Amino acid sequence: EAVWQIRAVNDLLGVVVVEAGRRAGVRPGMRLAVVRGTRGVAVVRVVDVRERIAGAVLERSETAPCPGDRLVLLAGRGE
Repeated sequence: EAVWQIRAVNDLLGVVVVEAGRRAGVRPGMRLAVVRGTRGVAVVRVVDVRERIAGAVLERSETAPCPGDRLVLLAGRGE
């Protein structure tokens, strides 16, 4: 199971920067759970992928994502 981290968050735009990109297997359309500790706090969808980073938009959240939160691939990948 792939686990990545959030590098940065833009609350105004509802966008997170994923600390992984094409080299790590991140693809557009992937849906990722944002996990803090043992609790899922949000869901994001990858919209832009670069070599070493990716951008994802917030689809749903109970709590605002923060840098350092883990990202786990959801089944179905949103494709």
